[in-house]
Amino acid sequence: MRCEKQVLILAVLLLMPCLVRAGYLTPDLQAKLDQAPPNDRLKVIVRMAEEADISVFPPGQREAMVQHLMGFASRNQRDLLATLPRYGDKASQVRPFWIYNGIAMEATKDVVLDVAKRRDVDCIEEDKVISIDPKPGVEEPRVNGLEWNIVKIRADSVWRVLGYTGQGIVVGNIDTGVMVTHETFGGRWRGGNNSWFDAVNGQPNPYDDNGHGTHTMGILCGGSTAETIGVARGATFVCAKAFNAGGSGQYSWIDACFQWIAGLGSAAPEVVSNSWGGQGTDTHYWQESRNLQVLGIHQGYGVGASGPGQGTVSAPADYPHLIGTGCTDASDVLASVSSRGPSPAFGIIETSANYLDPNWASSRRKPDLSSPGINIRSSYNNGSYINMSGSSMATPHVPGVMALMLEKNPNLTDQQIWQILTSTCDTFSWGGPYPNQNYGWGRLNAYRAVLATPPSGVAEAAVSSPVSRLPFSVQPNPFSSFSSVQGHERDRFVLYDVSGRRVGVYKGDRIGEGLQAGVYFIRRDDRDSKPLRIVKVR
Repeated sequence: MRCEKQVLILAVLLLMPCLVRAGYLTPDLQAKLDQAPPNDRLKVIVRMAEEADISVFPPGQREAMVQHLMGFASRNQRDLLATLPRYGDKASQVRPFWIYNGIAMEATKDVVLDVAKRRDVDCIEEDKVISIDPKPGVEEPRVNGLEWNIVKIRADSVWRVLGYTGQGIVVGNIDTGVMVTHETFGGRWRGGNNSWFDAVNGQPNPYDDNGHGTHTMGILCGGSTAETIGVARGATFVCAKAFNAGGSGQYSWIDACFQWIAGLGSAAPEVVSNSWGGQGTDTHYWQESRNLQVLGIHQGYGVGASGPGQGTVSAPADYPHLIGTGCTDASDVLASVSSRGPSPAFGIIETSANYLDPNWASSRRKPDLSSPGINIRSSYNNGSYINMSGSSMATPHVPGVMALMLEKNPNLTDQQIWQILTSTCDTFSWGGPYPNQNYGWGRLNAYRAVLATPPSGVAEAAVSSPVSRLPFSVQPNPFSSFSSVQGHERDRFVLYDVSGRRVGVYKGDRIGEGLQAGVYFIRRDDRDSKPLRIVKVR
């Protein structure tokens, strides 16, 4: 995530909260600084000027990618971290991050303004707080002894007919914690020191002092007893706590959970469910979620409960590289509170996205699909079961189905998962035409999705045109001003310097314009493309 140092009109600044800054400070932080007494310490996040690009690594090298992220951040932050102690108690609670290149801290106004002047700092933003707010639900009739939402998406058919329950797959959530001893989990919390993380209170053992996280995890993978409440009822799980007893969580707490999950390396969960979100124009989570994606960790997010107005979808569900889920009721009617698309324009940062929807640029369509979220019965942190409603309850259904799909084929990519999920949705006469900015491509159907998943070792689902994988050339090479791709000019190409740092994204023409002389590498923006060496001369 980069903040270009330009002065733009306030409307643009507000639209892209950490992309374009006047004075290197986000507008909301600047407003707080204007009112802050000199000795007050503000919670802020410093975003460094450069980000590591792990997309240049071959797929599957998760440990190497993590080490690269760590090393890059350590080298890049070294000077600033050495400087901060000079401010004494004016700069405290300093926490460096490598899941993105940044530092969270509490600092006085003069320290913030001083740090913002540094050339190695891109921007400084407020360490904001977001909240989860599910609503109480009412009892819905069961169907043949099963919860209505499980039958509605046909997860039970996946278990009975296809034989997949998520067994062998590790799922996780970032939430308020989980009561892992609840009967519904049947001892399927993985256990050990790599299965629980508490960014809020630092407690060593799992707990849930709110109840939200236990409820959402129950939807994701509960069901070890006759109380069959979860989608991937055979999956093992881990959990990370980013929200306190009141349901509030700081950006830096969520970031710490992202980083913990990434740092698990080969022990990381295959799927992470996220029943939370913030303001739709917020790009704070872009780099973190993108790095998880490149590491091969699949994610699902709720679009929020700010509907029924258009353009109300929350972040990070509105990012083009993530799957966002809307909320429906037992009659397959979209909940009035379910947030709607389209997503906002994110500006230049979108060049770093791995679009799941090939038509994203023209539609900015969200949600991607919808799932049951009204009157959902699931586990609670007192050992009982309760009904709750909201986007939070709809979200875990989709990661649960991802787990079922991954049991069948653990090699699926995000693009393949997105294509299968959206192409197998159920649609209804009252919600059409599909796809749209309300339901997305329709309501989740687990049975059709798993049935459409190719078995491991079989030709994978096509997600990109074979033409895009053909060789390309750059002419002239070497060049003095700029060069151009010969053939496939409509494809997107990424340029790197010899250190592996991304220096530009191009559509095939005027490549290298404005860069210094030197050796560079260019590749098509897909993970199967081999880089081509090019040289710019004086």
